[in-house]
Amino acid sequence: MGTVGAGIVGARTSPPVLDGSIVRSNLASGVLPIALNSFNSEDYVTLDANLSDSENSNTSIVIAPRGNGSIATSVPDGTNTNGNERGLYSVDLQLSRQLNYEVCGGNYSFITGHRNRLESDYSVAMGYRNSSTSTGFMRLSLIGGNNQAGGEYGGEGGACLGIANILSQRNCILIGNQNEILKNSDNFDRGRHQSTIIIGAYNRCQQPGSINLSQGKFTTGSNASDSIGKMLLQMWAETTDATETIATVTQGNDRFNGLNTLYDSLFNIDCVVTALADDGSSWAVFRRRIILRRGADYTTTSIVNTQSVGNDQGSNAGSPPAGWAVAFDVETSNSPPYGQAGNFYVKVTGASNKNIRWLVNNDIVLLHHPQ
Repeated sequence: MGTVGAGIVGARTSPPVLDGSIVRSNLASGVLPIALNSFNSEDYVTLDANLSDSENSNTSIVIAPRGNGSIATSVPDGTNTNGNERGLYSVDLQLSRQLNYEVCGGNYSFITGHRNRLESDYSVAMGYRNSSTSTGFMRLSLIGGNNQAGGEYGGEGGACLGIANILSQRNCILIGNQNEILKNSDNFDRGRHQSTIIIGAYNRCQQPGSINLSQGKFTTGSNASDSIGKMLLQMWAETTDATETIATVTQGNDRFNGLNTLYDSLFNIDCVVTALADDGSSWAVFRRRIILRRGADYTTTSIVNTQSVGNDQGSNAGSPPAGWAVAFDVETSNSPPYGQAGNFYVKVTGASNKNIRWLVNNDIVLLHHPQ
């Protein structure tokens, strides 16, 4: 390798364009002309090289920053043209910006495209004007245009693919157009919006642990804010006696009870509850269809109708074992003993001295119509 020599300057200059013969000549003599610039006590090396006449038909380029340096396409100087300082070990391949903070400011992160801003560590932004302004949060992926990650939990561990999605919760994936995970106005903890997947457009979801499909909205008239779509939500429970137990949604080390309903919404819930004893001796399957309505606040949440779909099945001569049962309820208190205000619950009851595992599959169609 040649050593840094002629051509080093303290102030910003345009480095020379080097073809292959000049590079080889300088390497042979131990001198390689470059430009060296500094910003906020960081050194930035720039070099334009044309290796089209290289002696080898296959030529590779290695860019190896020293220490915790970054890779950038312009020398940071705080201006709107060249941008602010980059993060440690970051790669910023963005060739243009309009504001100085539209850079890869997160450590170990990567951006490319135009007007992207990334402050999160171990993250990626690709496309146009994607933005993550939350420092201290990690492992984000923003791909497309005008996607945003921020808020109290910064979208940590999540991803946006598409246009104008808003990611503010942990471990969520938003795919499509203008999807958003909401904060419940009734003291719902935003940190609980974890492990949610949204695919489609205009979905407004606040249910942890759910998969949301085929979302959309009416586009004309007074219904322009409505959202429509389908949600898949699993719950589970374990019983060891005949005590009624609420099925929960599991997310890592946290457990949450029931379906968190969206205000001003109508729900059709097709619920299938499958139960199996640990010893394999008994089992049951229950099918129900529930119509659920919630108005402007949690106090108006109600079960409009519950219907059995076919006959309940089980190991007791074709029916569920004696005592095994399923029930449904809603929470209209602002200080519930479990779950959250406005929640819809699935409750299961087993048998004494019997370990039973319950799986609840909810296929939900909803219409959200803000008043």
